[in-house]
Amino acid sequence: MVHKKIIEDIVEESGCNGKYCLLKEVILYFGLSDRQLEQIKLVEKFKYEESKNQNRDIGWEKAFRLWISLNYAKRFDEVYRDGLTHKELWDMIFPTTYPNPKISEVYLG
Repeated sequence: MVHKKIIEDIVEESGCNGKYCLLKEVILYFGLSDRQLEQIKLVEKFKYEESKNQNRDIGWEKAFRLWISLNYAKRFDEVYRDGLTHKELWDMIFPTTYPNPKISEVYLG
């Protein structure tokens, strides 16, 4: 079952594999699709990377705005296929290294 595999992959870094996990319960409760879960996970990684580049937490709102304005959401739509993990999708969206921080500074102001 793809959905179970995707959920396990998403929560892997949270340390709750193989036991009760509130994060898994929340995901199941809200009934998000694999596509939605993968994109949220990618935005989380993007938020982390961009926050590191900016030496401050950019927050979820800015992360989502940048994700859209820098066309990463569009790229996600182009490359997404059922069964791909967020790690595989990240490599397809950012095929080399994460973008130069100066690119997003324009959008962060």
